[in-house]
Amino acid sequence: MKFLIAIDGSANSHKAFLKAMNLYKDSDVIVLLVVVDLVHYMMSNTNFDMTLISDIKQEMFDNGDALLNKYEDLARTEYLISDVEALRIEGTPKDIIVKVVEDKSIDILCLGRVGLINNDQFTNNFSSKSITMGSTSNYCIRNCACDILVCR
Repeated sequence: MKFLIAIDGSANSHKAFLKAMNLYKDSDVIVLLVVVDLVHYMMSNTNFDMTLISDIKQEMFDNGDALLNKYEDLARTEYLISDVEALRIEGTPKDIIVKVVEDKSIDILCLGRVGLINNDQFTNNFSSKSITMGSTSNYCIRNCACDILVCR
């Protein structure tokens, strides 16, 4: 079985990681994915300064790499999983996830019900508890050719 775990730093993506670890069997493969979405960041941040775009992009890449390293280390040391692949890709999360599912022949996609942007810590517009499902998880359910585990 080949698992893809979409990680964005949210509590829900952490729960998706934990669920995948609980389902893991010795012959399985774990693929960790962090998608760096600079366009979404620019649209959601009203104080965005275009003169700092290269610095912000590098910081987002560094943060993504740190997140991948954290979860790869957890998988290898805490769960003793040797077959772990870590991917950091720039783009729109829903499109990248669907593409990686296809390209890597993923059997099970594990992701959070809502992502980091819909977390109450990052937005005052509404409560993430009022959202049934985020746009990325909804899109993946409709477009991925694999089983999907949505965690909350």
